[in-house]
Amino acid sequence: MVTFSEFLAITAPASSVWQIVRDFEHVDRWVIDLASCRPQGRGVGMLRHLVQKDGARVLEQLDGLDESTRTIRYHIVESDLPFSSYSSTIQIKSTGSESCEVVWTSTIEPKNIDKDQVLKMLKTNYLRYLEKLKMLCDSQRG
Repeated sequence: MVTFSEFLAITAPASSVWQIVRDFEHVDRWVIDLASCRPQGRGVGMLRHLVQKDGARVLEQLDGLDESTRTIRYHIVESDLPFSSYSSTIQIKSTGSESCEVVWTSTIEPKNIDKDQVLKMLKTNYLRYLEKLKMLCDSQRG
């Protein structure tokens, strides 16, 4: 198992960023490699069926949503991705009235791929997704 984190500072209130990140059903608004996101169920325990632009399929389950700490937890149930297990936590931490930090922490078990290779891929993608989230927040501010 490997655990790693990526983070990005965003000039927007934590509550505004949280409203986007907590929306498990619409992760395709900021995870730019997705062709589709189809939710199943509601609330903790719900599933989202993802199809990436390259055709890879991923089924994720919402494990927790904590409004007080602005934390969302989920894991991959099954996927075409190179992991035998994957779980993530995304937390939005306020750093001021108009600023916050997004911290995305994942624990993975690589499958049929070098650990360093999969970490490089995930870290690169997480930073791209967080930059898209930042752009989305900027566009909502005006």
